[in-house]
Amino acid sequence: MTKQRTTPQTDYIKWVPKPDLMKRMGRWHVTMYRLTGGLLGGRMDSLDMLLLTTVGRKTGQARTVPLPYYRDGESYVLIASYGGNPRNPAWL
Repeated sequence: MTKQRTTPQTDYIKWVPKPDLMKRMGRWHVTMYRLTGGLLGGRMDSLDMLLLTTVGRKTGQARTVPLPYYRDGESYVLIASYGGNPRNPAWL
């Protein structure tokens, strides 16, 4: 009998960062991307990255997160992931 996991994403992700660490990593990524004009942080694990800035509905505060994307013709396809965590990102 095999043990079944409760979160399917952990079948292929060996380590899932905690939300606080994800936020710190994201801020570092955004900073490096902006300082180098995308030279650092523009690609990660062979994926193209972009910076998505959204404005909070309640606070009106702008927040920027790095996201992998694909192109589909002239459209961008964004991956709404929270680094393997079981909940969705706040901007979704």
